Amino acid sequence: MTSTDRSTIINGPSKWDFVLSLTDGEYQRQRLVVFELEAGYGRPPLSVNVAINGIERENESDESWLFSGVSLCPISSEKIKGHFSTKTRKGWMEFVSP
Repeated sequence: MTSTDRSTIINGPSKWDFVLSLTDGEYQRQRLVVFELEAGYGRPPLSVNVAINGIERENESDESWLFSGVSLCPISSEKIKGHFSTKTRKGWMEFVSP
């Protein structure tokens, strides 16, 4: 069984950087993108570095995407999945832990 924790993306990469992150670099040195997540309670946004491993079009708009990847920070990494609009640069992200 897995548990999820959904966070709101309030700012993210450009469409070019988002798509390029999937294909650029080697496995150990993959291009990362940064998502800013809403922290709430008047705190500043939380920046999360993500290695994108999969992208799927959500619809025909070419601006709405479902994605998966790994969030990276100095002390841990977690699998993630989410939805991101490259038009508004907003969406959501779930940290999926086993």
